[in-house]
Amino acid sequence: MKRLFVFALCMASLTLAGQVFAAKVYKWVDENGVTHFSEHPPKNTQTEVIKPKTGHSEPVNYESATPTNNADAAAVAAQKQAEGNVAQALKDPTRCAAARKNMETLQNFGRVKVKGEDGSFHYLTPEEQQERIQSTQQAIDESC
Repeated sequence: MKRLFVFALCMASLTLAGQVFAAKVYKWVDENGVTHFSEHPPKNTQTEVIKPKTGHSEPVNYESATPTNNADAAAVAAQKQAEGNVAQALKDPTRCAAARKNMETLQNFGRVKVKGEDGSFHYLTPEEQQERIQSTQQAIDESC
């Protein structure tokens, strides 16, 4: 019973998470020249709708070209160190915890029921479940 509750809680969290990112953000400048951002536009003020950017829009290739001389080798080494610093900065404890919880659900339950795009529910096939486990492991590696 406890597992069913945890599973239902995880599925509800995943379902509601999409609604958080669908929110509109409004931008406006007040009479003092101060720029404001909000989920609700003020009345009688001209606003601009901002689409928040959440993550990469395209896959990122972190591989670098083979260096041809010492100057290039130094540049590549500096770039790799900078990428390492960026990777460390991308660690997100909230996303890490959610990914670990999702992994636990995927590994501990034989059948996982998910909601499709059309609103209907279906059980993941073993292949789909393995794909979700792999993508969840990737999220854990990136965020933890």
